[in-house]
Amino acid sequence: MPILKTQEEILASKINPRNNTSALGVIYYLKNRSFADYVPSSPDRIVWGFSLPGYGAGTVKTFTGIYNTSNVETSTFARGATIVLKGQATYLLSSANSNIIKPVLGITAQIDIDGTTTSFPSKQVLAAATEIQSDGQFAFNIPSSITSLMAVGRHSVYLDGFSPKGTVRLAVANSTDDVRYFNITAS
Repeated sequence: MPILKTQEEILASKINPRNNTSALGVIYYLKNRSFADYVPSSPDRIVWGFSLPGYGAGTVKTFTGIYNTSNVETSTFARGATIVLKGQATYLLSSANSNIIKPVLGITAQIDIDGTTTSFPSKQVLAAATEIQSDGQFAFNIPSSITSLMAVGRHSVYLDGFSPKGTVRLAVANSTDDVRYFNITAS
């Protein structure tokens, strides 16, 4: 009965038919090496991290105030008036070597969202990207097309700022719930 050869011995005899044992050690080494975890080398790479708006050194998340179109801060508007919302919001873009303060990706005004204090229908207004400056300062409008449909009375508004990491409510000075209020009067 003939002696059976392993796949490695058959391969070694094809490489060196006269002395197959000389190639056998290399074949076994390469076979064992093929099962080892392969971790390719990579060039230096930069891994970026993002913060929430207002979290991190030098970032802000403030809802400064409610203004009319004449740039005067007020809390009373006639129905159909344009309401301007202002503030500043930034987030931190960081790596192992650097920290960059960036403006938020977007701002949303949440109008009359809190259904416990009012029965008015809620509305949302998004700031356009062009209304957010490179330092995070923003000013955007609640247009007259929305305020003309709003009921006479007291309305609430708060702002949400967005970064790649998530959403945060912008802070209002001297407020516990970060909500501002304005009144709509008959036009």
